[in-house]
Amino acid sequence: MLERSFALTLPGRLADLDPERLLQAPPFRAVERKGEFLRGELVAETLLFGELVLPFISRLEGNRLLALPLEPPYAELFGEAQETPHLTLRLRLRLHLPPGSKWGSRAFLSIAEKILDRALEKALARYAAF
Repeated sequence: MLERSFALTLPGRLADLDPERLLQAPPFRAVERKGEFLRGELVAETLLFGELVLPFISRLEGNRLLALPLEPPYAELFGEAQETPHLTLRLRLRLHLPPGSKWGSRAFLSIAEKILDRALEKALARYAAF
């Protein structure tokens, strides 16, 4: 399991936060909010394997974002927001890949995890610039 944390400091207030707009750049895709649910995909593109896509669904509860489980492979996006002089989002992204039962599938999962990790590092560095 791969997990990454990141924090974003934004101008504005929690009531004005638009998570679909905030999470529209890679590695996120097709992020949409329906009522209290936020769903989308985490995507990493590679030349060797094409697109690696992990769906996620989370529930918004006040200042918290709670991840809901799906069938592997999937991602969890969860965290909380704090209003101080600025709006600070502290988020965690956890990737769940299916366990490999054979040598080849375990090797593929290890490579896929490294690809997703590099894509996340690159994207999260971009978000840190907010």
